[in-house]
Amino acid sequence: MNKKAQEEFLSGWNVLVWIVLVAIMLIAVAIYNNKTTDSRTLEAKILNEKIIDCIVQDDGSLIENFSENFSIYDSCLINPELFEEERVLFAEIELLEIENQQTTIRLIFGNTDLAFRCELENDEKFANCFNEIIFVNDELTGKTLQMNVKTGSNNNGRKTA
Repeated sequence: MNKKAQEEFLSGWNVLVWIVLVAIMLIAVAIYNNKTTDSRTLEAKILNEKIIDCIVQDDGSLIENFSENFSIYDSCLINPELFEEERVLFAEIELLEIENQQTTIRLIFGNTDLAFRCELENDEKFANCFNEIIFVNDELTGKTLQMNVKTGSNNNGRKTA
């Protein structure tokens, strides 16, 4: 029996199988490396929660130093570079009286253009935003106020690799 001929025939198929496997792995790696991660919505939600945790105490009342001069950078330990220099984040905090919906305090931080872009939903080119409405107790006036916290992120995703 001529075993040499059979081995040559099988080795050709083996080389072909290896080439196909290597090509599939290279294509899979190229597809993975071209994907971008979009974490704008998650980033906006985390920022929103961080601001609320900073401003509202455990019992549902506002912190004592919350006023027109409040700074989320100092009080909430949030990096101002992302808001002011890179201009990829936006935060708006608004306190309203429940009875007449009159704004008592309105603070805006970061890129104010994102406030408009937040209204343009379901568009991949614009910022993703998160809005949360909670009710808080103002210990100074004894009133319950509505707090609207809107945050947005236009921090475009990066390549995964």
